[in-house]
Amino acid sequence: MKTLTNEVPCWWRPHGSLSSTTGPFSSSLADALLDVGRRIVVVETGGELALARGGVLFEDAGPPRADSCAVRAVVPALCPWQLGDPGFLQSHRLRYPYVAGAMANGISSVEMVCRMAEVGMLAFFGAAGLEPDRVEQAIEQISKTVGSRSFGSNLIHSPSEPGLEDRI
Repeated sequence: MKTLTNEVPCWWRPHGSLSSTTGPFSSSLADALLDVGRRIVVVETGGELALARGGVLFEDAGPPRADSCAVRAVVPALCPWQLGDPGFLQSHRLRYPYVAGAMANGISSVEMVCRMAEVGMLAFFGAAGLEPDRVEQAIEQISKTVGSRSFGSNLIHSPSEPGLEDRI
């Protein structure tokens, strides 16, 4: 889609049964703003502002078709995978730029880490405070479940327990 400008009119045209204009403008706008994954198109129809669903946007210096509405504003969709740094997503092989976990004593559980990895997020198992055999068991289970997907585990520095730290 080209950039909307004041010099060239932009129009919205219905496309099949997915397109419509909705009103009253104020209540439907509030609903549309909460649905950040869908584009918002504000059109003028019958001298009033309305929201357009679906349809096609186009720029045209000529006269509009009878089924076209003048576009007054467009807010593009904002999907969760578009947030954050693309380099972070690529480096960690993620779909979503979200990180969670690393709460000690297994509060950030094996199940949480696996589920987040399955949907393309990064999670850390909470290994701090757990015995080495439990940490090993959890990491093996996570590794088996998530395969090549990214995940992490916290390890806590235990200067007063060097033997425990070495075993972990």
